[in-house]
Amino acid sequence: MSRSTKRMFVWTAFVLALVIGLGVLTSGFTSWKPDDIKNKFEKKRNEDNLIISEVVDLKTGKSTVSDVRYEVDENLVVTLNGVASAQEDIVYGKIVLPAGTYSFTGAPESTNKTYLLGLRKTGTTGDLTTRSDMGAFTVASSTTYDIVIRVMENCSFNDVKIYPVIVKGATPGEFWQK
Repeated sequence: MSRSTKRMFVWTAFVLALVIGLGVLTSGFTSWKPDDIKNKFEKKRNEDNLIISEVVDLKTGKSTVSDVRYEVDENLVVTLNGVASAQEDIVYGKIVLPAGTYSFTGAPESTNKTYLLGLRKTGTTGDLTTRSDMGAFTVASSTTYDIVIRVMENCSFNDVKIYPVIVKGATPGEFWQK
């Protein structure tokens, strides 16, 4: 095969891959807008998630109690790093939940020995009212809760992601919209 034939083959394959890729991104070129391509790559938070920016108080920083570093991004995802020098309840935010049934998720890697994501009635200390790994829970009357990330002493964190989600009903909600 001559050099020009090889070059033509490479360019043809490139153009074909480009056209197929654009076809996938634009739903087969049927009806698309420039934002459609952007939206394929941008994840959006689940609109049913009751944890919104107005209830989140935690800002990126480092704990003076446990020495754990945490970063809160624009989507309210928390990333933990470092080694916890002590057990600590880091308050992520506060939320008022009216009477009803709710599902709470968001800490896929949590265990009793590493960290927990939980709710605790505001103004109390100690036990968590519920945890993100316990399934649905029921609130008898309107209650204000602290959303708490409990880190355990001597636990090491390396880019551990927490995606807090509270939705109405017994069915767990996803953090990202589908």
